[in-house]
Amino acid sequence: MARVGLVGGLGPESTIDYYRRVIDGWKRKDLTGTPSIVIDSIDAQQTLRLSRDDRAGLIGYLMASLKRLEGADVDFAALTANTPHLVFDDLAALVTRDAMVGVGRVAAPVS
Repeated sequence: MARVGLVGGLGPESTIDYYRRVIDGWKRKDLTGTPSIVIDSIDAQQTLRLSRDDRAGLIGYLMASLKRLEGADVDFAALTANTPHLVFDDLAALVTRDAMVGVGRVAAPVS
């Protein structure tokens, strides 16, 4: 069974929306159960500050979250808010194992 990672906490509402969408999508494909979902909740204020003042810091902060999810052995990860997508291409260049990061965009590997 798949294990899904969500970088969440930036807007609890969007994290909940992603959670529900993962479950709903899974149920359309597999009626026997649901995937394991791991949420790494990061600080919205820290993320916003870094997005204004420190692009490299934002990339590092988000990569740390993705690495925690990797440590939880997720099969793929999604960014559940818009702000992290400011550095999506940078994150995609840093991941090392096949994973999805973000909506509708597939990254090279996560690690």
